[in-house]
Order: sequence, then C-alpha cells, then structure tokens
Amino acid sequence: MATGPDVNLSADLSCFLDVTIEEDQGAVTTSTPKCSVRPSRARKRPPVTACSASTFKRPASRKDPGPVIATCETCGAQYRTLRYLNLHKQKHLLRDLASRVPDVESLKDKCQDIGSKTLTVMASKPSVGKFGSAFVALLNGTMESVLDCEEWNHFVWQICQPFCKLLSQELFCMPSSLTYTALRVADDILSNLPLREQISSSLNSILKCHSDLCESFLSEFVITFADQLVIFIFRSLRNATESDPIAVPDVTFDQEERQCMFYIGGSIFHGFKQLGSKYTKSKKWQSVVEIIDSRILETDFYENLQQQLKKDREWTEKRNRGGLKFVTGKTQDFLLSVASIIVGHEQKFDGSLPVDDILKKVVVGKPKYNWGNIIGSALEQEFSLSFMTGVAKSLISTYGKGIIKRHMNLINDNKPSVSITLRHKVAPR
Repeated sequence: MATGPDVNLSADLSCFLDVTIEEDQGAVTTSTPKCSVRPSRARKRPPVTACSASTFKRPASRKDPGPVIATCETCGAQYRTLRYLNLHKQKHLLRDLASRVPDVESLKDKCQDIGSKTLTVMASKPSVGKFGSAFVALLNGTMESVLDCEEWNHFVWQICQPFCKLLSQELFCMPSSLTYTALRVADDILSNLPLREQISSSLNSILKCHSDLCESFLSEFVITFADQLVIFIFRSLRNATESDPIAVPDVTFDQEERQCMFYIGGSIFHGFKQLGSKYTKSKKWQSVVEIIDSRILETDFYENLQQQLKKDREWTEKRNRGGLKFVTGKTQDFLLSVASIIVGHEQKFDGSLPVDDILKKVVVGKPKYNWGNIIGSALEQEFSLSFMTGVAKSLISTYGKGIIKRHMNLINDNKPSVSITLRHKVAPR
C-alpha cells in the first residue's frame, strides 16, 4: 500500500547499486557496486623472530679524527686538539715539580730531627682530661731519656717509612695536595690494625706506661709527625725556590699600579665566576664559584678594612661604577707575585712577554704558595693548577699589554696616555 506519491526505485538506487529491474518477470537482481572502495595493498609483515622483536641499532661509521695539529716537545706525543695537549703538558709539569721533593734518603736523614720537633710541639699543647697530668709527665720524661735511644729511633723510622713510600709514588704540585696526602697516610697508620699493633708494641717497650696512655700518645704523635713532615717539605721547596739563580727579584709597585692590578684581578675572577654560572651541573665549576665568592672577592664591611685597603676599594668602586670587584689580602699577594714575574721577564727591546716562561715561573715559584693559601684543599690538584694558570694567563694578556703599550709610547716620544695604570678600561673585556 502506497501512502505517498509514486517512487521511482530504479532512479533512487541507481546511484548506489547497479540495479536491474525486470518488470516483466517481477524480479529484482543486484550486481557489484560501482562506487566500491578499492582494497588496500598493505605489504605483508615478515614473521616475528627473536632478532626482529628486539631493538637493534646499526653502529655509526667511524669519523675521521682529523690531522695532528700539535706535538709535545718533551715526549713527542701527538694530539689533534690543543685542550688535550695542555692537559698532557700539565702532567709533565707535575712530574718535574715532584722531582724537587726531598728524596727518601734526605727524609730518612731528617727523620730523627722531625721526631724531636714533634715531641716539642706536643709538649707545648695543653693536656686535659683523665690522663692530662700523666700525659704531660710522660712527654717530659720521653724528651729527656729516649731521644738518643736506638729503640726510639727505630720507632720513629717505622712511622716515617709509610710517608716516604707514598710521597715517592705520588705526584703533587700544590701544598694542599701534600697536606691531604700526609693526613691520609696518618689515617692509614692509625686504622691499620696489624701495623698499629706492631708500632704500639715498640712504643710500649720504650715508654712502659698504661695502655690507654700509650694509645693516646701514639695517635697524637702520628698526626703531629705528619704535620711536621709537611712543614719540612714546604721549607725545602721554598729554599730551593729562593736559592734559584734565575729567581725574579722583588719589584716595588706604586699605589696606582697596585690599584689597577687589583682591579684587573677582580675583573678576571669575576669573569671566571660568570663562566662558572653557565655550568650549573658541574661540581667543579660550582666549587670555583663558591671559592670566588667566599675566599677571593672581598665581602667584608668597609669599616673593618685597613686604611690602605679602604683607598684601594674606593678607587675600584669608582672605576666600576659602584660594582664590587675588590679582592682579598691573600689574593692581592698572589697578583703582586705574578706581576713581579711578568715585569722580571719583560724584554727590554720590544716589550714582548714570554708567556710559557712566565707560567713555568708562576707554577714553580712564590705564586704557587700564595695560591695555596687562597684555595687550600677546596679543589683537586690538577683543576687548581689549571685555574691558577688560567688566571695568570689572563693577567699576562691584560697587564702585560699595558707594559708593551708603555714601551711603544716611550719609543715614539709620546706622552704615555695608555699605560699600566690605565689598563682598567680594558679589564672588563
């Protein structure tokens, strides 16, 4: 029953199906759609195997390392980057400096003198507690009776032998590294039970006192002996430095030169601080930033400074428009010692500066000890040496250019409008 107008089914379905209506037979047949979607031609996946199931990366092809650009003059080692060449040269420098340490025979000859000095230092310290008075009496009796005893000499050599063995094997340049090594040897002696029992038995046969008192004496003696041994080595190195026939004489700087030098040094350390702020994830650089803030740049109040330091600080603040880049007293000693070497190596004809010779003198001479007073044991030896040589290079390139410019002005008979005292204008660069 039709409820609406006649509908032409053939016309309505022809756009979707290929319809053939056979009116005479009363049957309708359909065929394949004309607008059907073509089947996708996806590639067959290979069967999953153990190799294909796991992640596999092809190794990258080896890159050409490039040509050799530098060769070590000492051993002939070839390098393709200057960075690794400088690290290699630092190792040679450490070996050269380590050879200046007194050898084992010299330490053995001075061993008894160091032991006597150790007893004197121990007696000068106050003793308190349960065995305080007994400890003082033991020290006084030991200093009077056992110094010339053969057993006492053997006991002192037993303690000195581990120090000599380790000091002859390790390389050190900075005083802080030697102090750390000596304290480590003292800790090994006291923590090694077989060695400690052996030394304690030798000491008991000499002192013949209470066991607790003997153990206290041994611990105090080993630590003080390490301290006195380090002092002896430091004095030997200083004497070798001062007796050097090519040592640089002391140079007296006037007030303007000192103030300019301190400003340049403050700018250099401020630049290292900015460089360290870029490497926030590096522990070494963060330690450098902390050292610069706490030990190098002056943080004390203006009222607490001496009169001369107040003048220098005022001069620095005026040049830097109120910014503080003033350095501490220990850092000033380091900068003055480096500047003295720069002036001593200045060529009198053309004003050129031999950078390598100056750096060798800085590492071997007095500036190294001034640097050790600043840094202490806060940095590793090689990194501290790199930091010191980097500061020295910056000082040579800035302060040294002032020397060259002064000579150029003198040669040309011009007024020295740009000289050492005016180098603060280029220091922030």
